[in-house]
Amino acid sequence: MEDKIISTIKRYDMLKSGDGVVVGVSGGPDSLCLLYILYGMREEFGLNLYVAHINHGIRGNEADEDARFVEETAGILDLPFFMRKVNVPEIAENTGLSCELVGRNIRYEFFDEVAVKTQAQKIAVAHNKNDLAETFLLHLIRGSGPTGLVGIRPVNGRVIRPLIEVSREEIEEYIRSNGLKPRIDATNYEEIYNRNRVRLKVIPCMETLNPGLIDSIARTASILRDDEDFFDNIVRKLAKDCIRTEDGGVSVDVRQLLLMRPSVRNRVIRYAVKLLKGDYLNLELKHIDDVVGLAGGCRTGSSINLPGGLAAEVSYGRIIFRNDEIKKVGMFYYEMRQGQELFLPDIGAVVTAKLLSKDEIEIDHNSLTAYIDYDKVKNGLAVRNRRPGDRIAPLGMTGTKKLKELLIDEKIPREKRDAIPIVVDGDELVWVVGVRLSEKYKVDGSTVNVMQIVYRAAPKFDTA
Repeated sequence: MEDKIISTIKRYDMLKSGDGVVVGVSGGPDSLCLLYILYGMREEFGLNLYVAHINHGIRGNEADEDARFVEETAGILDLPFFMRKVNVPEIAENTGLSCELVGRNIRYEFFDEVAVKTQAQKIAVAHNKNDLAETFLLHLIRGSGPTGLVGIRPVNGRVIRPLIEVSREEIEEYIRSNGLKPRIDATNYEEIYNRNRVRLKVIPCMETLNPGLIDSIARTASILRDDEDFFDNIVRKLAKDCIRTEDGGVSVDVRQLLLMRPSVRNRVIRYAVKLLKGDYLNLELKHIDDVVGLAGGCRTGSSINLPGGLAAEVSYGRIIFRNDEIKKVGMFYYEMRQGQELFLPDIGAVVTAKLLSKDEIEIDHNSLTAYIDYDKVKNGLAVRNRRPGDRIAPLGMTGTKKLKELLIDEKIPREKRDAIPIVVDGDELVWVVGVRLSEKYKVDGSTVNVMQIVYRAAPKFDTA
């Protein structure tokens, strides 16, 4: 088996002489095998090994024993040891993500930290051929499409998988023949996770039809990987013209997207998501179809939420992917009082109103501060968001204009319009914050009393 692993390492150019390698070790058979294999070839490849272990806080004392076992193993091999203990179930509950996804994210974040600290060039993890087959089937069940069916890549950035072409049976034989005593995670045999169900139920059933199932899936994944690499080159060339980063997001030109063949278009969408968040995990074919549907409508302001807290929205001929879900703002209305701060919990902002004499004012020209003739206020001021039929007499214009038309002219995305606060005097619009003041309330030569109105993000909501 060692020869097969060395062949894999060379085929995919996983290691170079003198590389520092962070080895993720759980204490189970796969990772223990990986550690000892790399330890055995450290002189041939001139490797510097670092052992990294995550205690996920899932199995109580057993998890603590796993950590002690890995630390002792690292000591026996005289290798540096790094460990972190986290509470994955608690994080999963707080974030709404699955324990599997949280655990994966935390592992790789920790391994990256260790690699930076030790100046290691590579991170080695113990995925094997059976893991590849399980991932392939999980993605097939979820409808991930060809890109997802590639499954686990032998090399992904600085992450390498030297065991990816050996089976779990070969690993277990290596463990037995070398007298190693790995830790066994009992939860691997419980049908509490989808991966376990695939491993314990789906694959054995499919192997009755094809005993060589694992090898067949590995070959299929390899073929798909070659195809994906070909398409990836195409997508990267297209990305120069149709994808750009803007305002904290990644956007795609709708017209160009819709002209692409579906096989390319779907990959462009995945590529845009990957540019934004580093991967496209949990982005299934149905989500891709939703984005294509959004592009087909091409209605500025229309939006959808995507997995992982992402959102896609149409804005003037482009689909913008952002890291925040679109949150709907309900109707709100708050009365204003001179000299007091008014907190707007619906949008996380504060409005203050201060009465000044005309001689006191020093006009601050910015879109979040307004000065009005207070003597023109008839019914008292309040702050609300838009209502059907709203009209305003825009500063510098004669007559009135529909608020909806004004917001369109100002290119305010539809999904943001309900969150724009509006200062009103009864039914009259005084100031559409950040957009336009009313001509009817402007300060002029006859003004005596001036009200300064300032809008700002509330401190607890301020993300600057």
